[in-house]
Amino acid sequence: MTDLDRLERLGRASGVAFVLVSLGTILSATLVSPTFTWTGSALSDLGAPGTATALLLNGGLVLSGLVALPFVAWLYRYGRNGLERTGGAALGVSAVLSALVGVFPTGTPQHFPVAVAFFLSVPVALWTHATGSYRAGQARDAVVGFVCGALDPGAWLVWGLYVRTVAPGLAIPEIVGVLGLHAWALYTVFSSRRQGSGRTREDRTDGTDGRERATPGGWDQ
Repeated sequence: MTDLDRLERLGRASGVAFVLVSLGTILSATLVSPTFTWTGSALSDLGAPGTATALLLNGGLVLSGLVALPFVAWLYRYGRNGLERTGGAALGVSAVLSALVGVFPTGTPQHFPVAVAFFLSVPVALWTHATGSYRAGQARDAVVGFVCGALDPGAWLVWGLYVRTVAPGLAIPEIVGVLGLHAWALYTVFSSRRQGSGRTREDRTDGTDGRERATPGGWDQ
């Protein structure tokens, strides 16, 4: 097994693990918390110092951010063009910001700018990657990326216009944005797995890295 094979396997495993750790942490904390409600709370409330769920949520955010880094490296390494690689790098920024939300929980002066930066970075990263997919001729990958990226700002828009009066908590738009990122990550991992590694035996033995073929999300036709 070559180093590139290991990166592919580690990247895919990292993408799945990131979703499991992130979503598992959030859902577990909402179930454990005696005060959390989806309509009246923010997800960050679960990480407030002194709460029963602070260690669970904040530790899980830090762990999920770290777990995502091999996935980010895989996205960057096998980007089909500069835009896809830029999108992968931007997702690395999102992963770091997610971890920093756990490092700086609600109530600290750094929390608000870090949390806002995270939610802004996710659609930017997904749309940048999706634009690269479109330019590479991968329409399905592009559509998935644009739609999943739009869930975050779309949820905030709908919440602000229609939902805020009956559900003033931030948890609903927050979880929609997070689920959009999770859906895109799983699509990217499993769509590439279904297609198999695009690098042929000749690619592996002639010294080329197969970047033109092996790509997250799908494979060049």
